[in-house]
Amino acid sequence: MLIAFLAAIRKELLLLRRDLAGLLILFLMPAALVLITTLVQNNVMSKIGDTATQLLLVDQDKGMLATALGLDHRIRVICT
Repeated sequence: MLIAFLAAIRKELLLLRRDLAGLLILFLMPAALVLITTLVQNNVMSKIGDTATQLLLVDQDKGMLATALGLDHRIRVICT
C-alpha cells in the first residue's frame, strides 16, 4: 500500500518536472486568488467604512461583566 502511494507521488513529481507551465500555475493561481480576495475585501471595507457593530445589551443584574463592558469605549451598555 505504501509502495503504491510513494510510486504515485514519484510519478506525479516527474510529470510536474516536465511540465514547467503546469508547475508555475500550480503555485501562482492560489497566490493570485489570495491577492485578489484581499484587495476586494479592502475595497469593500473602505466603501462601507470601519463602523462598529451595534449590539444591545440589557444589564439586568447590574453585575461586574456589564461594568467591565461599559468601560470599553467600543461597546455601549444600555441599562434599563
